[in-house]
Amino acid sequence: MLPKLDVPIYEVKLISTGKPIRFRPFLVKEQKLFLMAAESEDAKETINVIRQVLKNCVLDDIDVDTMPTFDLEYLFMNMRACLLYTSDAAD
Repeated sequence: MLPKLDVPIYEVKLISTGKPIRFRPFLVKEQKLFLMAAESEDAKETINVIRQVLKNCVLDDIDVDTMPTFDLEYLFMNMRACLLYTSDAAD
């Protein structure tokens, strides 16, 4: 059995509902998805990758496919900020 990775868990309140959402930072597999989407230069592919990464990283039961775009962007930006913060703290 593989060991369970300990990653920090963050929380942010959605703009539309004020509901708190827990999430983990991106892992290497999500970073690879972003690299592949960037190489394709297809906007639809990039949106699909962002949705997939949010589904992977959000720990609470939410439907990413029906969320308003501004909530998706807000959640994504908070995840990205946490990733940058943890990367800087590790240096």
